[in-house]
Amino acid sequence: MSHIFISYSRKDIDFAGKIVEALAKDDLETWIDWKSIPKGEDWEQEIYHGIEEADAFLFLVSPDSAKSEMCNKEITHAIKNNKRILPIVIRDTDIKTFLYEPAKNEITKRNWVLFREEKDDFHKAIQDIQTTIQTDYVWLKYHTSLQVKALNWEKRKDTSRLLRGKELREAEEIVSTVEGKDPQPTDLQRQYILKSRKEESRARNSFLAAAIIVSVILLFLSIFAFIQQNTAIANENSRATAQIDAENQKGTAVANEQARATAQTDAENQKATAIANEREAKRQAVISRAGELAAQSAAISNKDFRISLLLGIEAFRTLDNLQTRGNILNNTNANPQLLQLFTGHSGLVRSVAFSPDGKILASGSEDDTIILWDIETRQPIGQPLTGHSGAISSLAFSPDGKTLASGSGDDTIILWDVESQHPIGLPLTDHSQNVKSVAFSPDGKILASGSIDTTIILWDIETRQPIGQPLTGHSRAINSLAFSPDGKTLASGSSDFTIILWDVESQHTIGLPLANHSQPVWSVAFSPDGKILASGSLDKTIILWDIESRQPIGQPLTGHSSFVHSVAFSPDGKTLASGSEDHTLILWDVETQKPIGQPLTGKSSIIWSVAFSPDGKMLASGCGDYIILWNVSNLLSTNVKFLPPIGQPMTGHSGFVLSLSFSPDGKMLASGGEDTTIILWDVGSRQPIGQLLPQRRSSIHSVAFSPDGKILASGNEAGTIILWDVESQRPIGSPLKGHSDVVSSLAFSQDGKTLASGSEDDTIILWDIKSQSSIGSPLKGYSDAISSLAFSPDGKILALGRDDHTIILWDVESQRPIGSPLKGHSDVVSSLTFSQDGKMLASGSQDWTIILWNVETQKPISPPLTGHSDIVRNLAFSPDGKALASAGLEIFIILWDVETRQPLGQPLMGHSGFVWGIAFSPDGKMLASGNEDFTVILWDVDPNSWITNSCRRAGGNFTRAEWEQYFLNEEYRITCPK
Repeated sequence: MSHIFISYSRKDIDFAGKIVEALAKDDLETWIDWKSIPKGEDWEQEIYHGIEEADAFLFLVSPDSAKSEMCNKEITHAIKNNKRILPIVIRDTDIKTFLYEPAKNEITKRNWVLFREEKDDFHKAIQDIQTTIQTDYVWLKYHTSLQVKALNWEKRKDTSRLLRGKELREAEEIVSTVEGKDPQPTDLQRQYILKSRKEESRARNSFLAAAIIVSVILLFLSIFAFIQQNTAIANENSRATAQIDAENQKGTAVANEQARATAQTDAENQKATAIANEREAKRQAVISRAGELAAQSAAISNKDFRISLLLGIEAFRTLDNLQTRGNILNNTNANPQLLQLFTGHSGLVRSVAFSPDGKILASGSEDDTIILWDIETRQPIGQPLTGHSGAISSLAFSPDGKTLASGSGDDTIILWDVESQHPIGLPLTDHSQNVKSVAFSPDGKILASGSIDTTIILWDIETRQPIGQPLTGHSRAINSLAFSPDGKTLASGSSDFTIILWDVESQHTIGLPLANHSQPVWSVAFSPDGKILASGSLDKTIILWDIESRQPIGQPLTGHSSFVHSVAFSPDGKTLASGSEDHTLILWDVETQKPIGQPLTGKSSIIWSVAFSPDGKMLASGCGDYIILWNVSNLLSTNVKFLPPIGQPMTGHSGFVLSLSFSPDGKMLASGGEDTTIILWDVGSRQPIGQLLPQRRSSIHSVAFSPDGKILASGNEAGTIILWDVESQRPIGSPLKGHSDVVSSLAFSQDGKTLASGSEDDTIILWDIKSQSSIGSPLKGYSDAISSLAFSPDGKILALGRDDHTIILWDVESQRPIGSPLKGHSDVVSSLTFSQDGKMLASGSQDWTIILWNVETQKPISPPLTGHSDIVRNLAFSPDGKALASAGLEIFIILWDVETRQPLGQPLMGHSGFVWGIAFSPDGKMLASGNEDFTVILWDVDPNSWITNSCRRAGGNFTRAEWEQYFLNEEYRITCPK
């Protein structure tokens, strides 16, 4: 099967040949039409078949390929099959020249590889292509294989081509854990898996029924055989009695007893076999049903989140396994506020607006259309509104809801009759460039429009004529307009970095422009009482302005990592929503100017526009080519916690958080930081209960509690160790000195009498806690530098990770290696941790992988775990050994199911910087993480808590109709009793 499909224009055939030749040198097979289509074959269908069987789709972007109808068809077919598409720019091209809109949109949103002859580095471009193709290559190959199978099934509808058994379970598990990866599973693949699951469930149910019938028949046959045997034995006894003497009668009795015992044993064995078959059939039926429910939950998570939550709970309660636990964790980790995902546009959604009664949502897109959505049914009302010849930049409903105004990149404004969905008169055409913003006055008599031509026009709605001259004052494009609630003031945000307030009656500016932003102002919005103006900018900040004093209120709001494209106040004015190019939506408490909960991320796309419903219970956001409807009413309730992090991140450090340790009773957490301090946290309240300040100011790289929780040991960058009295929060004696470099690891013995310390000076020292002196000489390993180390829970074994890619198990008592070095990694071993029972060792490496080792046999338990895209720096086993947490030079944490060695759901996202330290609580219900954003987060990793939170988010149970849809022939039950 070909690895790469290459789409190109015939005019670029020579350059295409060079790329094929370069890729072939690196063993990358290509599909290209001059060498891959046999003579006499249907040319176009063979090309489509090549796309379907390819792992990646390379499009050579040039002016000729953009205008080629066949090239555009090829891209469209690749999109249909969710192929990984990589645009290779071989000549500078105007994207607008693409013939097909889907092709243009797909190429626009992808990262390009520049491969222009005599302009770009040929070898670097080839390397970039290889890197992109090989990223998530296992998933890429599997996606292709699954799509080919699904297409073959779709063509013939032959049930023999459906997935079964292990192959089906593998497909369900893989597809449920690839959210956010490229390419995404296709609708056909999901339909194929669901159909396979239903067919297998039907077959298993048939098998179960047959097994029960066979068991009953076997039972009756065994009873009949037993009766017949007894009859035969009785007849034989009767004949024997007449023929033999008394001595033989005794022998016959013994034989009869043996025969009866044999018959009884046979009957019991047959009965046991029947029971075992019945139990196995039931077990398989349970596995099948749980997998089916989990697959259904994952399939509709972006369409009906409430039903997805409830199906996930039922799947987990049916069977707790990797698939069902991962599914319910994904639902817990997902945005619970997502109500609905609207899809209907073929271009980016630039603007959304609610009608004043909240019954209609309007969306405008770069596909030049407007769609009106019925909020109750979540369906489009009629056909899309078409009339513009350019992207829709802005939408606004009139106060009475009867008129919708739209501003467009075609330089015009159209007024639409909402009921008839027809334009009212001709377009308004006084602007000379793209109309970026439109806004109705509160009385509906005036429409304001702002344009890239730097002007603002006030329109008389009744006469449809401009009122006076255009307002001029900005030196660059007008990006956003907003009327004050009393209609007397108009605010305009511009690419000249300023905001101007205009007196609507006199059409003059009110004072000087507001000029605190350092980049273009992209959005402005008045609070409902008119006292505050919010502005969002490409400088990544939001400023709240006091209208009376014309001064900022406090400091700019900082939480986004990229451009802020849209801001909107809730109807009560207590909440501000902001959408950003960083793909997140943040809700802000206006009074405290702090974020409410975690950022919302429904899909990985830029958020261009946000709008609250009139009742404030919903929020609409335009992102990508779809609209997300969020339920924000629950999030704004102080009584409900939703997201996996327990509360807000814990702040107190002023530098990276490098190390973490829970007290033995789980009530306290110690965190050591780059800021040279140690903070003791009360886990229940998540508040600091003390701050330990070592006299020698040096970064804290390791912390560890003694088994009784009375002593905390800390190791720093300078190589010293301090023992702290936890109750008094004061040092015990003088610092322990013996290392000459960073103390990277600390561990107490089980009796608390000995402390072991490991350092980057390649030595280990054992310390007597009572005398605070070293026990013997430092233990020295091999000549290779020690990159990581970990002590077994009983303190008898020390694992050393070395720069030569190996691991040494060191016997602490004899000070000798145990066996040979463990070999399996291809780069430096950067992290190590033992399971609580000491039977398993996990190692993370700079080769981006994790290996699980059997400590007794010193052999890997399985192939390396892959999921990280950078160095694996931190590992932690849960107390029961069933889960492993891993983190690296990335902003997420992966939870692994140790038994199956598969990721448990999607990664935990919450930090904005690399994660440096992780630790499980003693009861295993919480995971603490600290990172370079100076914060500590407590994560809820208790499945029972996930169910509780899922029920809270669902806000109710299945209706009878919904139950019958998913649980046909099963008696209705309450999924969430409370």
